[in-house]
Amino acid sequence: MKVKVVTLLVLSFAIVVSCKEEPPTPREHATEILVSATKWSKPVVIVDGVDVSETYKDFSISFENATYSTSGGAPMWAPAGKWMFTDEDAKHILLDDTVDVDITLTDTELRLDRLWEFETFEPGRTKSVKGKHQFTMVPGGWR
Repeated sequence: MKVKVVTLLVLSFAIVVSCKEEPPTPREHATEILVSATKWSKPVVIVDGVDVSETYKDFSISFENATYSTSGGAPMWAPAGKWMFTDEDAKHILLDDTVDVDITLTDTELRLDRLWEFETFEPGRTKSVKGKHQFTMVPGGWR
């Protein structure tokens, strides 16, 4: 009788242990953080080592599961489009099938690094400068 009880306890324990949820993949975890913020804003922007934050002071970006939207980032950032991770570690995203962006993400900070190859002047904007852009932003609220 003792053997049956012990065997039953061991099997029950094995079933409970095997039913634990798997931890989220890096992509799932990063997606959860990206979409949980209502927007990412208040950017500190460095271009080739120079602070150009004033040029992008009104920039913000929001993410949904497969889409994004921006404000105050023209002409460098499209107003809306689609995005996806291009690696398993969630360190690189592709915007609109053409724009490669490196991403560094924590619960409280988003950093987007991308190359912009144009110097442009737009009405109402100081200018967009070419070079390696590093946007570091904080969440503007949570969903």
